[in-house]
Amino acid sequence: MPPHEPKSAWEPPKLTKLGDVRELTLGGSPGAGDSGNPTTFRPPGT
Repeated sequence: MPPHEPKSAWEPPKLTKLGDVRELTLGGSPGAGDSGNPTTFRPPGT
């Protein structure tokens, strides 16, 4: 069995092309029956 190499420290993934992930995931969806939580909504660009 080959020897194990030491693991490097874990680093969270970074979004380089999409910017702040909250702009993609928070807030309401357009249309009737909006399912978004109004307390987590952030207007785009803030």
